[in-house]
Amino acid sequence: KLSMQFLIRKLSPDDRLSVVTFSADAMRLCPLRQITKKSQVEIENLVNDLEFEKKNKITAGLLIGLKVLDE
Repeated sequence: KLSMQFLIRKLSPDDRLSVVTFSADAMRLCPLRQITKKSQVEIENLVNDLEFEKKNKITAGLLIGLKVLDE
């Protein structure tokens, strides 16, 4: 979470970000978004709400990430 918070704060309006999780299920938490002050706060809140789960489906998460980039 700390690494993601750091990254989110370093992004500028030229950047785009989407968040994909890959715990028990892989899913996109938010679409690819332009970084604004509002979107930074919203994405930080999404990241803060994440819970650790021992299981992970990293392959499914990577596939969703590739789909986000492809769109």
